[in-house]
Amino acid sequence: MIKCYLFDLDGTVYLGGRLIPGAKETLARLAKTAEVCFLTNNSSRSKAEYLQKLHSLGLDCDERHLISSLDSAVRFLQKNGRTRKVFALATPGVKAELAERGIELVEEGAETVLATYDTAMTYQSLTNCCLQLRAGAFFCATHPDLNCPSERGPLPDLGSLFALIEASTGRKPDVVCGKPFPLMAETVRERFGLDPAEIAMVGDRLTTDIPFGLENGFFTVLVLTGESDRAMLGSSGLRPHAVLNSLNEL
Repeated sequence: MIKCYLFDLDGTVYLGGRLIPGAKETLARLAKTAEVCFLTNNSSRSKAEYLQKLHSLGLDCDERHLISSLDSAVRFLQKNGRTRKVFALATPGVKAELAERGIELVEEGAETVLATYDTAMTYQSLTNCCLQLRAGAFFCATHPDLNCPSERGPLPDLGSLFALIEASTGRKPDVVCGKPFPLMAETVRERFGLDPAEIAMVGDRLTTDIPFGLENGFFTVLVLTGESDRAMLGSSGLRPHAVLNSLNEL
């Protein structure tokens, strides 16, 4: 029996600023019998900013039922004693949240570089990131997504930036904290205290959502409202437990 549904956001629940038609009603129906948690790799917003967006779309959500790759990254930094002297490639809202959660942010002399989906990134911040990686800082990244779905089409995401950073510094992330990697699954299990068989992962991406669900023992549902289509699924070699046109078919 599924006791918790994990929903990706971009491409699954909404596209840009628009809900998938019918999503609000479907989520409310599922929440009557199970936990409904939004699970996103997109680390461009703070938790407060995400909650504001979800509420503006008419979705009922609190902090317990929202987990981003940023949560997984902060958990990793805290558990591994890496909260001091952190350079964050991040938006102002995300930097404010990191500081509130006990992360000591620096612009120079970093022991750790935390790369997030910085949609406000400047050449100067990218330069600082590369200089500190070249000096030997530990490299932690929130997620590996190459693109972020939008109403205009795919937008370059953090995973695409990895190629630029590696070309400049020769460095790849030492750890990636979001989907499809185990650290994100650990964050989910710690939050809800459930067995993998009691959790369903619903998402649109064959590179993150579906491998994440399959590799961590979750019931896995691919929806076709975002990045993936049936042709991509056929060539992927992946076999999600269910393939739906949208989350409304749950």
